[in-house]
Amino acid sequence: MKQNKAAVVAIIAATALVLQVPNSAFAADATPAPTVSSAPLANATTNYQQALTEYASAVATYNTARSAAGATVKGLQASYQAAQKAYNKADQARTQAVKAISLAFATDVQLATRALRVAQKAATTAEAKNVATSTFNAAVAAASSKRDTALGQLLTLPDVPAKPFVPMPPVPAPIQTAGQSGGSQQGSTKNQDSGKNQDSVSNPQGKKQKD
Repeated sequence: MKQNKAAVVAIIAATALVLQVPNSAFAADATPAPTVSSAPLANATTNYQQALTEYASAVATYNTARSAAGATVKGLQASYQAAQKAYNKADQARTQAVKAISLAFATDVQLATRALRVAQKAATTAEAKNVATSTFNAAVAAASSKRDTALGQLLTLPDVPAKPFVPMPPVPAPIQTAGQSGGSQQGSTKNQDSGKNQDSVSNPQGKKQKD
């Protein structure tokens, strides 16, 4: 009885982790079994590896442009945009690879579930039903291990490229016009004249002050 409950729990847990296993997986025996094909998964992982290679090449080109002595702002921006585009492509390819791995896991669980139902309907003893349950649990465990291995083999996507450093242009010094220059000279002359007038008032006869 405990093993049957464990089988039900395993079914619910497995189907909750996948991309929503269709109800047809639990239908009668006449339901066609899901088709198993490794092509989508292989294509997705290959596309991701190719996108990673292209991104690494774009980053290398960008780093070379950044370290060049005569690099221009326009050239750096072009290299950065190319690296950014390659990064986005690699990110999307990795997402598709993860989806393909999850779909393969869901298909394995569907096959195990169908085999469990067939074996339970054909079983005439409690021992035969226990064997079917054990076989199902082993199949789900194998599918989980296969999924985890595939996810672990996906290389980590490197960080997004850093934006190029663009120095700020120097701020030009204010330009003085002829009128502003003459005005400052007139102001200086007025200040000098004002100082002389104050000296004349304080010492009208031009006498020397005693120490």
